[in-house]
Amino acid sequence: MTRDEKIRMLADDCKAAKSRFDTDYGTEIANYRQAIAAAVQTFVSDLRQTVGHVAGNNLVCDTLVEKAGQYIDWLQWTFWDLPYYACALRLPVERLQKGVRSCGMAYLSLRIVDDAVDRHFTYKGRHDTLLSLFEKERLGNQRAEGLTVLAGLLVCFSGLRELAGSTDPVPVQMLGRCLEMLQHCTIGAIAELSPREAWSEEYYERLIQLKNVAFWETLYSGIDPHNDSPLLPFLRRYYALAQKLNDVGDFPEDERRSQPNLLSLYLAKQPPISNNRPHNSVIPAGAEEAIAEDCFALGRMADDLSEPEQVIARLKLGESLAEALRMGLFGGPSPGPAPAPRTSLGLEWYSTLEDVLAKLGPDALVETACAVCKSGDRKHLFEKQGFHYHRCSDCGHVYVSPRIKGSDAYRMGLELDRRDYDTELMEVQKFYAAPICHLLRARAPGHRLVDLGFGKGYILQLAKSYGFEVYGTDTSPSQVESLRPQFGNRLHQIMMEDPTLPWTGFDAVVISHVLEHLERPDEFLGTVFRAMNPDGVLYVAVPDLESVQFQLFGKKWDAISPLAHFQYFQESTLTRLLKDSLFIDIERVDHEPVREEIAPRWMRLLRKLGASDAGELAVVCRRPAL
Repeated sequence: MTRDEKIRMLADDCKAAKSRFDTDYGTEIANYRQAIAAAVQTFVSDLRQTVGHVAGNNLVCDTLVEKAGQYIDWLQWTFWDLPYYACALRLPVERLQKGVRSCGMAYLSLRIVDDAVDRHFTYKGRHDTLLSLFEKERLGNQRAEGLTVLAGLLVCFSGLRELAGSTDPVPVQMLGRCLEMLQHCTIGAIAELSPREAWSEEYYERLIQLKNVAFWETLYSGIDPHNDSPLLPFLRRYYALAQKLNDVGDFPEDERRSQPNLLSLYLAKQPPISNNRPHNSVIPAGAEEAIAEDCFALGRMADDLSEPEQVIARLKLGESLAEALRMGLFGGPSPGPAPAPRTSLGLEWYSTLEDVLAKLGPDALVETACAVCKSGDRKHLFEKQGFHYHRCSDCGHVYVSPRIKGSDAYRMGLELDRRDYDTELMEVQKFYAAPICHLLRARAPGHRLVDLGFGKGYILQLAKSYGFEVYGTDTSPSQVESLRPQFGNRLHQIMMEDPTLPWTGFDAVVISHVLEHLERPDEFLGTVFRAMNPDGVLYVAVPDLESVQFQLFGKKWDAISPLAHFQYFQESTLTRLLKDSLFIDIERVDHEPVREEIAPRWMRLLRKLGASDAGELAVVCRRPAL
């Protein structure tokens, strides 16, 4: 029997154990979970009342507790393993609830602080983190990270206070064990910052014990502070395995962030064997073998236990095996066939409204308000290609409405991909690359730069010589692949269905001729803000509606393109959008003219008419410091 066949047989046995456990203990598990929900509600209510009384109903304190309470309420699903272990311990409901309100909250505080340290704005795309909630609330503007850490400390101290002052030896032991695990987790978080040269199998295994197993034991100490359960050795190895499986799924993100990962240890010394799982990455043979060894060892450990510990161990191991097979380990199922290609839209950037309706029907159009101030009051300006241009009556922003859906504009961009990158605008970016890099190098607080919409990559390539660690995104698959040999996995193709950024922690960001293409430029700037380090510098360039080019050519100017550009900025509206997105120190940038001997003929002609070289509006601004 092959290894993979043995794994599948083990998975089937574990699946049968889960069915048996659900039949025998389902009612007890449901009762324990109801008790957990009640304990969480009690903690949040008490926290709200305590903070309100101590702070005198201070608005910031009250809002922080409200957001933290919402997040804790959602996170209570992370306690759902506790009923299995409580069932084995025959734990009284009151003891379980006390453990949730104390050690459980210390455990959640680690999650909250970790989100601030690593700048996580969503939990695996399922829910906004508390950091993200503070950013959106704009409670403290640039202080979202600080508020998140403070919220984590408040939750931790409020939970541990539940155990303080007791003469009962059990709460005293719970407190001591919980504090010990909190210390180990903190040491692990520091050790995780080690440079890649320090990564080894011994380092990785120790890191898992310090940061991940100790993280779980912070929670577990609330129900078994004396480590009495015979399940404990199994569970320690089980949660180490859980982290290794997380590494398989998180490998692309960990690589981008230079964080230790199981796959990183094996990729350099062993060839990949699996290429059929999500994220388009590979699983080295050594990593898969290490995970298999853990699974078989856990199976043997489960066999040595008595009921009900044995069936609980098999139940938990079955969950890990199911996840491993889902991700393509051990010959598991692939993510499935690729979706059938969609038919070509057959549209050009010069296509008319009538062409769009004939190809896509009326559902392809979207009626919209002003993207800057959200007002619906507007004045009609002109038409082009059958599309209507309006000026907002409140802020003066110009926009297209009704317009084509952003997803269809994205599809057009893919179909017309290679042609779009031979335009005069792309050549202008080459002329301005050096001044932009010089400006950002002088103002950026660090060396991490990302160019969002890098086009032909002129800034990316030059920024390296200015000492920047360079990253880039673009919607063009051809441009991403053409520059992949130079920049590797520091390039990312943005998809309309998932426009999120794959990295954070930037000191300098370039957004050149991107905002005009977006349906919601404010949401994009919010994403950019969250991806930047405090005091980071943002450079933005857009076509200038107040330029001589627009005054001369009007709607015949190439930048007036209703299928490609939805937004048309002038200095006042771009400044307002950036201010509303919490950026400060907004300053217009007027680049020096391109030298006469290298300026193309069309540029020299425009100069004679009094126009700037590119007809663009460029500004530089900052994300506020903490």
